[in-house]
Amino acid sequence: MEIASPSLQLQLSPNTTDRVVEMIEKERTSPRKATTAEKDGHGGSGRRTCVWRTTKDRIHGADSHFSCRHV
Repeated sequence: MEIASPSLQLQLSPNTTDRVVEMIEKERTSPRKATTAEKDGHGGSGRRTCVWRTTKDRIHGADSHFSCRHV
């Protein structure tokens, strides 16, 4: 039985990696929008959580995207 080589790893294409980095940068440097909670006077701590999300969309079907929001 052959063992798979340890160098065999899941790799994102440079293109994908660049896009993610670009999106994070854009999100990080874009002016901060007030969240609904902040508009209601609750105020957020200003931290951002960024996650990959898959949203089910009636029009486009499943859609994976990188989503950042304030907590």
